[in-house]
Amino acid sequence: MESLNKTRVWLDVDSDFTRHPYTNDVGKFINEEAVKQSFFNLLSTKYGERPFQPWIGSGVHEILFENMDESTALLLQYKIEDVINNHEPRMILHEVSAIPNYNANAYEITVGFSVVNQPEPLEITLQLERIR
Repeated sequence: MESLNKTRVWLDVDSDFTRHPYTNDVGKFINEEAVKQSFFNLLSTKYGERPFQPWIGSGVHEILFENMDESTALLLQYKIEDVINNHEPRMILHEVSAIPNYNANAYEITVGFSVVNQPEPLEITLQLERIR
């Protein structure tokens, strides 16, 4: 008899196209690693950058070149929440925080989330800075 409580496995191809050392096939990410890779790809995508999908993007690049203050950090937080809620259905968002680091001229970003069908909470911490 088949179990009714199957958990879904999320599988994505490695965006760097690195090959697996044993199979020589393209590498893959499974479950939370696949969702994290998708999040990073969405965060680094500008609007209009993807052919035939100009509505996909985060708008984070434009915000990084604004004056650094608390209101810009709040806008950055909203943009990250928006891109997750609109384009990554595998993430259940718990919280996003963006704190300006004036000494490093960057923002400290923390994203708390969980993956669909997996109860344990996860966290991504990254530093966003502008690069010309």
